[in-house]
Amino acid sequence: MEKLRNEFIEDKVSIENVEQKKKDNLPFGLRIIFSLIIFIPMMFLLYDYAENPEIKKMIIGLSGFLGIITFLYVVYKFLNKPKYK
Repeated sequence: MEKLRNEFIEDKVSIENVEQKKKDNLPFGLRIIFSLIIFIPMMFLLYDYAENPEIKKMIIGLSGFLGIITFLYVVYKFLNKPKYK
């Protein structure tokens, strides 16, 4: 009975490892770079397209807000790196 229990636990751990590898197929740095490649030109295009100064201020505020969120997320990810044994 104990042998079956140990085999079940080992199978469960190996399944979790496979699922984790499927989720983490793109490194964190590349995710940030790709998102910035899309995000920055989009904000410039929106700013150039807007004619109303109030909308331009809103776009600046939105891009600043999203930039702060991105920065805080990057800091959070670097401070909470998993510690492998």
